[in-house]
Amino acid sequence: MKTLNILLVEDSPLDAELIEAYLMDGGFQFSLVCVETREDFAAALEKQCFDIILADYMLPCFNGIAALEIAHTTCPGVPFIFVSATLGEEVAIETLKSGATDYVLKRRLIRLVPSIQRALREVQERNERKQAEAQQQESEARFRIMADTAPVMIWMSDTDQLGDYFNKVWLEFTGRTLAEEMGTGWMENLHPDDLPECLDIYQKAFDAGSEYRLECRLRRYDGEYRWVLGTGVPRYRPDRTFAGYIGSYIDISDRKQAEQERAAALSREQAARKQAEETAKALQSANDKITNILESITDAFIAVDLNWNYTYVNQKAQDLLGKSQAELIGKKVCEIFPWAVNLPFYKMATKALAERVTVEYEEFVPLWNKWLKMRFYPSDSGLSGYIQDVTDRKQTEAALQASEEKLRMLAEANLIGIIFGDVNGSILDANDEFLRIVGYTREQLQRGELNWIDMTPPEYQSLDEKGIAEAQATGVCTPYEKEFWRRDGSRIPVLIGYVLLAQKRQESVAFILDLTVGKQLERELHDRAQELARANRIKDEFLGTLSHELRTPLNAMLGWAQLLRSRKFDEKTTVRALETIDRNTRSLATLIDDLLDVSQIITGKQSLNLRWVDVISTVEAAIDTLAPAIAAKNIEIVTDFDPTTGRIVADSGRLQQVAWNLLSNAIKFTPDGGQVKVAVHKVQGTMGSEQSACCKNLSPANVEIEVSDTGQGISEEFLPHVFDRFSQADSSIRRSYNGLGLGLALVRHFVEMHGGTVQAESAGKGKGSRFLVRLPIQQLHCNGGFSVAGLGELAISQSKAPIPVKEAFVSSNLSGVRVLVVDIDADSLDFACTVLEDCGALVETASSGMDVLEAIERLNPDVLAIDIEMQAPDGKDLLRQVRSRMVDREIPALAFTAVGRVEERIRALQQGFQIYVPKPIEPAELVAVVASLAGRSNDFRF
Repeated sequence: MKTLNILLVEDSPLDAELIEAYLMDGGFQFSLVCVETREDFAAALEKQCFDIILADYMLPCFNGIAALEIAHTTCPGVPFIFVSATLGEEVAIETLKSGATDYVLKRRLIRLVPSIQRALREVQERNERKQAEAQQQESEARFRIMADTAPVMIWMSDTDQLGDYFNKVWLEFTGRTLAEEMGTGWMENLHPDDLPECLDIYQKAFDAGSEYRLECRLRRYDGEYRWVLGTGVPRYRPDRTFAGYIGSYIDISDRKQAEQERAAALSREQAARKQAEETAKALQSANDKITNILESITDAFIAVDLNWNYTYVNQKAQDLLGKSQAELIGKKVCEIFPWAVNLPFYKMATKALAERVTVEYEEFVPLWNKWLKMRFYPSDSGLSGYIQDVTDRKQTEAALQASEEKLRMLAEANLIGIIFGDVNGSILDANDEFLRIVGYTREQLQRGELNWIDMTPPEYQSLDEKGIAEAQATGVCTPYEKEFWRRDGSRIPVLIGYVLLAQKRQESVAFILDLTVGKQLERELHDRAQELARANRIKDEFLGTLSHELRTPLNAMLGWAQLLRSRKFDEKTTVRALETIDRNTRSLATLIDDLLDVSQIITGKQSLNLRWVDVISTVEAAIDTLAPAIAAKNIEIVTDFDPTTGRIVADSGRLQQVAWNLLSNAIKFTPDGGQVKVAVHKVQGTMGSEQSACCKNLSPANVEIEVSDTGQGISEEFLPHVFDRFSQADSSIRRSYNGLGLGLALVRHFVEMHGGTVQAESAGKGKGSRFLVRLPIQQLHCNGGFSVAGLGELAISQSKAPIPVKEAFVSSNLSGVRVLVVDIDADSLDFACTVLEDCGALVETASSGMDVLEAIERLNPDVLAIDIEMQAPDGKDLLRQVRSRMVDREIPALAFTAVGRVEERIRALQQGFQIYVPKPIEPAELVAVVASLAGRSNDFRF
């Protein structure tokens, strides 16, 4: 164990002995020097090296901080421990900040030994670390000397794959500084084509911690890329932790060049050997190839020597001559074909051989029935000849001549326009139809004034270019539509197609069809399609609105009906519920009536019940009907009635419907507190040429009904369509207001049926609207009264006014009348049975065909009432079965159905029903119809 040299600064001998005792107890071998003054302390440090210094903080001559400063100056690496009796916390911290190793209080000297041990251990570790660092620095210095003197390029990288060392050879090779190569800068030297592969190899080696080897091109200081062999191995620190990679690059360009030269030489040698082999093969097969060529050509080929002996004939020649090669080779032409020596082609061949000139000739050979084209080529060894069968070409030429004649006839017929021209726009000739199409004369054509390019509007020139390109590629273009400028400056639509003639395909024949009529039809069809699309859109919108208008009242009806069935209400609530159901039921009936009116309008079955009508009373009645709606919106009604207006001949119900619809619309679209003006006047003036045929005897006096409002008005776009069926301004109105868009359409139709006119005016949205109806005043009188029969052409079918239910029941007598009611709907059966039985009838019901036949046998009814919409069989089939079984008696039959179409009514009457009644059926109407069919009409009173 090493003896410690300890310097103690202490002025108390007793404390010095105590410290020495603790040191001895601590097991130290030591040599202790004790001093008291500054001078002794400095002298001891100058004289001897100490391993540790122990000092009291408070001394008579100087304090511990001064001693610490002297020690740091003289021997900075020696541990310094304060041993003091009193040392506050702040002083202790100050000593440590000043560089003291530790402090020990004298009352706790037990800490002295561990403190000295720790201080000595720290000194030892520090010395070892410095020694290791010195060794590493020395090693690195040796490495750099060795690396810089090595004949290869050496590099190193850290754990982040960044270059942190490049030796002198590397820097001299690249001509760059160390700073430029550090990090990723070294990558700039790699060839761009090699960089991705190099980085991939480098990355994989890094990830695996393995060695790698690669070849790549590295840029030298002069810009030349040199081939190098690169290697890299992982390097580790003394503690075996990974430190990065170290590697080298060696210039192998000379080796690479030598390898490439050897490879090139080998390739040249192989190419030369291959070429020699191919040349030998070519020479060996030359005769075979020539033979194959001669055999594969479409012409017959023959060769004769100077004595006219056959030396070669290909297969085509054998087929043409009808002789095999064995029969021909070595034989003279005149021996095989003695008849040929008198033909022109033989004489031409003789001339070619004798005069050594090439001869070409066409001839028809009757023996073979063929046209032959012959070409003879003389040589020193004889004569070669190509014989081509041109029979098909000759036939094609003949057919072409015939086609040209047909084309001439077609052009002269002038069914379509035909022109002869070229791709540059020139028109060389044209028929009269084309000149008519474009409006030019033949004289202008002959003067060269027509150019089809100049006659083409700019927007069609690209189509012409495309067509010409197609024709030049295929000979013909696909017909396409375009326009021509006519001579008068107008345009004319045409369909054009053309073919290009001759091999250069510059001249053409074009066919032009005038599309004026067709285009006009297309426009009409397009307009019609748009109108149909608009009608279809209106239909779809109408169906959506119809669903809303049907479901809204049904909602209230169904809701109140369920409430009345499920609980009891007081009399007031019950009355309100029944009124709601009744009001919505009538609303649905009105809706259906409007739809039926429209249906009758569309089918032309609408009729009028004409009588004398007071116009003012009719308009006032409409106002009274709408009084609740007027009051609800606090609308001011301003009337202006001319008391001299008097009466007109009209259908009272339809006229009131006109007034009601106009007023209803005005109230609906006028905001709360607005104003609606209603005026009725007699005016003078004719109704114009649109007057109805049913009103030929009308005077020029007219009644004018005007309804104007201060409401939301009508847009300029919608105003022309305001009287169209199913039309409404827009979907937002449909959501804000009820209605199907039928009211104004019915107004116009009913007014026109009366021989009148109606018009709508509006300054625009938010500016109100004005509707004006004009009706003719009828001048026919019958002694102060009016006779429908007396109206002549004005007489149209009448209908009785509805009969009050109570009066019908009281005055009807169906006693003893046997009625069989057939319907698949149980509620309808119950309703009909109750109504008829209350009037004294004997009623039996049935819901199927089998039940009907059994009931007829049992009841022998006076009247049949059948729903014609029954299933399997339907009402019409059922009536036929009844008629076929009861041939001796025809029971009167009533048809009723929820389908109200006119064609259904006609079909039912044609198939044997006496009367047709659409649902819903009023009780009085049912009783009246049954009484009429049973012959009790005299007992039925109103």
